[in-house]
Amino acid sequence: YLRGPDEWRWAYALPGKPARLWVSALTLSLYLVLVCIWVRQVTRREQPSPREGGVSWRHRWGFPICLVLAAPLIQASLLALDYSDVLMPVFYRTVSASASGVFSVGSAIEDAGDFLHHYPTLMPTFPVHPQRYPPGLPLLFYLARRLLEKTPPLADALGFHLRLYQCHDLTLMRLPNATIGAAAIQMVLPLVSGLTLLPLYGLAQRAYGKRTAVWAAALYPVVPSFALWSGRWEQFYPLLACTAWYFFHVSLTRPRRSTLSQSAIYSLAAGFTLSIASLLNFGNLALLLPMGLFALFWLVTQPSAIRNPQSAICNLLAFLIGLASPWIVYQLAFGTGFLAIWRVSMSYHLGLNRSYWTWLGYHLYDFFIFLGLPLALLFLAALVKAIRDLTRNFATRHSQSAICNPQSAIRNPQFPIDMLTLGFALGLLILDLSGTSRGEVARVWLFLTPFAVIVAAHGLARLHLGQRGFVLVALLLALQLFTFNAFLRVVTTGLTDPPTREHLFEPPPIAHPLSAHFGDSIALLGYDLEKELPPTSERMGGVLHLTLYWKSLKPMTQPYTVFTHLVGPDGQLAGQQDNMPLRDTAPTTCWLPGEVIADPYDIPISPRATPGNYILETGFYLWETGERLPAIGPTATLDHRVILTRTLIGKK
Repeated sequence: YLRGPDEWRWAYALPGKPARLWVSALTLSLYLVLVCIWVRQVTRREQPSPREGGVSWRHRWGFPICLVLAAPLIQASLLALDYSDVLMPVFYRTVSASASGVFSVGSAIEDAGDFLHHYPTLMPTFPVHPQRYPPGLPLLFYLARRLLEKTPPLADALGFHLRLYQCHDLTLMRLPNATIGAAAIQMVLPLVSGLTLLPLYGLAQRAYGKRTAVWAAALYPVVPSFALWSGRWEQFYPLLACTAWYFFHVSLTRPRRSTLSQSAIYSLAAGFTLSIASLLNFGNLALLLPMGLFALFWLVTQPSAIRNPQSAICNLLAFLIGLASPWIVYQLAFGTGFLAIWRVSMSYHLGLNRSYWTWLGYHLYDFFIFLGLPLALLFLAALVKAIRDLTRNFATRHSQSAICNPQSAIRNPQFPIDMLTLGFALGLLILDLSGTSRGEVARVWLFLTPFAVIVAAHGLARLHLGQRGFVLVALLLALQLFTFNAFLRVVTTGLTDPPTREHLFEPPPIAHPLSAHFGDSIALLGYDLEKELPPTSERMGGVLHLTLYWKSLKPMTQPYTVFTHLVGPDGQLAGQQDNMPLRDTAPTTCWLPGEVIADPYDIPISPRATPGNYILETGFYLWETGERLPAIGPTATLDHRVILTRTLIGKK
């Protein structure tokens, strides 16, 4: 039950390749050493020296930019536990229908306008996850495909490389290179996800100061819920969430000398960013809860906003315009919009038959356990102190001195209200009580993780544990991430690796050399033939042991089937064997350019065949359509067969 109740339980597994554990262990160790050095140097520069006259751009942003680069390296080291090529699992997570299904939907779009117009009616036909999603993610794959279609060299380079990761998946292999190459738009998410640290750092610095910002940014790359979902879209949503809240915070807290229009622009940007996030996943709209509560706490503690509500109203209107404008454009352009899509989405999302009371506790447990136990405890410490300050501030305002001068007590409270901690914690609690998510939320609520990390870092600062406290928290967090990565499988794709085989690039001795080509991709180098006939020639039957030697000339986009026919004097088939090369274990989409494939066939001779001269022939065709690959060569026929030999079988 530590991994969840019966209704949802995280998969547990022993490390499949324990010898690879050193990769993530070494990477995390190096990160801890470097980040502790960086944090110490950066926090020492909290105040600019008189000689500098200010903090340079390098000193202000050099640290978070280094962390942006470190985040994908940590994720790559975690993926290396099971895969030597870390792009392979990211590709699996992209194209798997069970892990996501968005790629499957996006690859089937032919007319984007028609797709968006009929989207609510199409949703029930999608795989289980996209049934709950708005159209943003499938549309991104469609746009990436259309872009690649306009640049064929890039499409071929991406498509041929990515095919090798699932070259035995015949359904996937039938897609064109531009469609398969579009998977790259999701595969780059580990690189993009590191950008979350920039708005996270900026928001934490504005809310709590540089020390908390540095600690929060340094801890976030080793947060389990962030690092374990590498290559999933959920890892991208924190970037949008942090950016939206950063703009929102700036719009509320800009200095009084700022113009009203400047604040409104930031509010508009905050609403628009959150709206873009809602086009990708409706769950991101849950951010409205903690952001709204944060704004409420801010308004209560700002007497100027109460006396002059014009600025607050203007910011609210700008935020709502930004939030609604993309959906209004959608409605006007395609005749459908937010409400129609929302109704279909919620009919699936809220239709899960799961216990409300079970998940009332497990939601918070799941969220905080994947946040990391050290950060969960620090979050609790920050929340306790924030509640204590709130109650003390409330008591101070109602004391005798506050009665005499209430405005002074509000402007200069003895115990300032921690607006971000209280707003986020209360929003998270309301979201939990709402029962709108009855299942695992470590992934679903990942967009809320950055704010929990900021609150936890603030809790660490308020405990006055200093640099040693940060080092201890970072060490424990990295240790938990290492353990979770080794023993939990939070992303299962249902896909299998391509069959392993030895690749030969030099042809072996061939008994019967030939020169024939199939299309511009395959060359037939020759064949070996061995007859296994009945002991008496009066009785037909037996087996022809045939080995064909193919050479791959260029990558292929279609999994062709090989046919081998034994044709009698009467033109009837006396034996055949049709399958993909190497007994279905090496589809042509798995062939490497320049590779030589020794392809064996056992062709049974019909016992009803009559003795005589037989023709042995071969070729390629597509299983679904029967269309043959064009054959070229001295013994090629007009119907795209290559005649290997004429052989005498039986007594004539």
